[in-house]
Amino acid sequence: MTLQRTAAAALAAVLIAAFTTPSTSAAPSGSASGSGSAATCTASYLPLPAGLPGGSVTAADSVGGYAGYGYVVKSGWSYSARALRWSNGQVTDLGQLAGAGSDVVVTGVNRHGTVVGWAAGPKAFRSNNGRLEALPLPAGATGARAEGINDSGDVVGSAQSVPPDTAPHPVYTPVLWPANGSAPVKLTGLPSAGQAKATAIDQDGTVLVEHYPTREKSYGATALYLWKSGTARKLVNPPDTTTVRGNGLANGRVVGETYPASGYDGKGVLWDQNGTPSRPATSADLSSINRSGQAVGWSESTAGSYAVWQLNTVTARLTAKPSVEVSADNGTIGGRSVVGSASYPSPTLWRCG
Repeated sequence: MTLQRTAAAALAAVLIAAFTTPSTSAAPSGSASGSGSAATCTASYLPLPAGLPGGSVTAADSVGGYAGYGYVVKSGWSYSARALRWSNGQVTDLGQLAGAGSDVVVTGVNRHGTVVGWAAGPKAFRSNNGRLEALPLPAGATGARAEGINDSGDVVGSAQSVPPDTAPHPVYTPVLWPANGSAPVKLTGLPSAGQAKATAIDQDGTVLVEHYPTREKSYGATALYLWKSGTARKLVNPPDTTTVRGNGLANGRVVGETYPASGYDGKGVLWDQNGTPSRPATSADLSSINRSGQAVGWSESTAGSYAVWQLNTVTARLTAKPSVEVSADNGTIGGRSVVGSASYPSPTLWRCG
């Protein structure tokens, strides 16, 4: 996720520094800038299990719960990460996926507390009875990543294979793992050329899909689709778009990022419930949106800053060393922040207003 970058890239970024155990005595805050009304954002911190001094919130459910990871650096670039679930301020350590090493990427959680994501392989997983279990692969697949789950329990993501004509490069196919536990289903009704990845699922079962025009490259998507029950609707790109990323989907609205022909200077984009795109003020990338239309992402107005939008209007900015991942349905914002002089980040929630 350029901002959304994926939780794996986010974790890699914080491993650049040498870490110490964080203090939680200071609270980063932010205020609206250029939005016409100031909003103060107050931070609070979620607990971590013993032995995991750092962590982040990377997903939120629809009833005030969260999921993410905690980690500890062993030496150099060697670290151990574990999947976590927070409910009512209490943390549950879901551990790691058996046989998949120490890398855990958490991408979603639903109101029932089921956490999804992927580990090395890649191996898609969901939680069950307090531990992570691998999701089954569709026929012919060599690996998979789970990218989202709705309250019904349907999981979406992408399976990969390495056919002879693209080896050693994998080809991706969007996949739905039904809540009833039946075999994974490859999404149909999408363009037959190229390849595609599912990146999010809405509560009504609508799936956000990125489409890539060739089989040889799994980056540089050129179109987004909303898929439901075998039918796909293509979203219109805003002007000056060559490639596009679909980062979030909620209540029929989509957020993401587009790039011009140069491949640089990404701009945030919001598609409304009719599929019409707009450019929220100062947005460089939008990573998440909740059901009421509150979005979070990277802002281009101040170097190194994140912002909060209500649809197209900036309502607050966060500039005190945060990394923002998710806009929750209860209005909170989740991510991580470095508190005071500490280097290990703490899993952080902000409430603005």
